[in-house]
Amino acid sequence: MSELTLPDLKSDTRRDLQGFLRAVNTAFGCRCQEHLGEHGLLGFCVTDDQWASLPGVTIPDVDNPGNFIIANRPTITFTQPPELGAVAAVLKQYEIAFRRNSAISEALRTLKNTIIASLPDSDIDELSDPTMGLVSVTSLEILQHLRARYGIFLASDFGSFRRSLEETIGSRTFAEVAAAHRLIHVQFGTANQHLAEIDKCRYLRAAIASNLAMNTAVTSYLTMHPQIIQQTFAGLAAHITEQAPNFAITPNDFGYAASSIATTDPHADYFESTAFAAFLDKRINAALPKHNKTQPQKDSPRLYCYKHGYNYHSSDKCRKMMSDPEFTPAMRAATKHTDVKSGSVQGL
Repeated sequence: MSELTLPDLKSDTRRDLQGFLRAVNTAFGCRCQEHLGEHGLLGFCVTDDQWASLPGVTIPDVDNPGNFIIANRPTITFTQPPELGAVAAVLKQYEIAFRRNSAISEALRTLKNTIIASLPDSDIDELSDPTMGLVSVTSLEILQHLRARYGIFLASDFGSFRRSLEETIGSRTFAEVAAAHRLIHVQFGTANQHLAEIDKCRYLRAAIASNLAMNTAVTSYLTMHPQIIQQTFAGLAAHITEQAPNFAITPNDFGYAASSIATTDPHADYFESTAFAAFLDKRINAALPKHNKTQPQKDSPRLYCYKHGYNYHSSDKCRKMMSDPEFTPAMRAATKHTDVKSGSVQGL
């Protein structure tokens, strides 16, 4: 089992509590399954309602045939060793039980110490006995204390949540931004302040507005789902993850790996982009005499490139695709975005 780490609660306990509790449940649930079954040590940390909601914890009620009851949580009971001269089967049964209980006790002790290391000092002081410290306090008691004290959000907490949603992408990857938003959605929901899907999408769009590739992916998603009822955070996030690399201009485009857009010419993508074409048009028009200047026709025909979308060159003329064996013959022959799956829809 790898070394356990939990989120730190020392800086903003209310905001970070839900993520902390989920991490705790995961840690407890995946330990000692060989001794306690599929739920591992969850019975030592979850609330009564959470325990009752777990699959497989209902058992037949022997006093009322046909009915079911919630099984008791697992416990640890060390028995006295057998007397001298006990039969081998009794000794073996005692040995198995002792090893089981010892393994569970050690796992619980490790988990408890990890939880304590994440707590604010004020909570450690409150939970500690003046002479014995936290020796007699269980993990469940610590978690119940945290839920009671920090599980109800204050008005200021909602302001903090919203400010977190409004943080721009900066140096983070899109995966990190999306994960942070999902956590805040849960926090709002825990406080019965559920965000509408349109608001979730709005906050996500604002957070990545400075990224050209992701913003272009957002535009294509909105084109595909014009009705508000069709737009969901999960759908938008999945679309950005899949499509944004297709619109990336440079390998440093805000968290997307360079390998996904590698090129033998570091400037090839830009020279074949609509931005460069627009730049040339602007410079040429600026150099023409005023009486010869003409406005470009809005409906002028354009070619299609699998890599760059509807643009000023075709797939079979794209220098990027000709120099990169990653692109198949079908991709190089595509004349519209529906010819080959995952073709660029830029400029659609």
